[in-house]
Amino acid sequence: SQLYVLSDKENYDKSVENNNSSEYPSDNMDENISKAKELLGGKTPTVRILYNNKNANRVNSYQMIKESAEKAGFKVEDKGTEDWSEQLPTGKDGAYDASIFGWVSSGVGNSALGQIFKTGASSNFTSYSNATVDAAADDIMKTTD
Repeated sequence: SQLYVLSDKENYDKSVENNNSSEYPSDNMDENISKAKELLGGKTPTVRILYNNKNANRVNSYQMIKESAEKAGFKVEDKGTEDWSEQLPTGKDGAYDASIFGWVSSGVGNSALGQIFKTGASSNFTSYSNATVDAAADDIMKTTD
């Protein structure tokens, strides 16, 4: 996951270039689906997607993801539920593979980084764990410009 604001276009563009997502332009979905099929090599993995099924934006996002993912060969399992936020922590137990939701940091500055990405943090719903990231999350809280 990456966090960018609109004014950070230069770093966003660098990230797109470095993570190879530029190879999958949003204006050529048919080609992207063909590439996904190739990467899957005939496999048909199941992806369980958690989202708020009472939020029209999340429902629409889910439907678009499901449509293209199934064309590529994925089996998509609808985990949409009204109590989605209560289900987020269950991702650590393997209850879902991906989630669609919006998140707003209640803190200011860099406090959100550790909250999302630090091992064991309250909003680290995927159980991401990386010692380098943990140290950076601690350091950034002590660093001033």
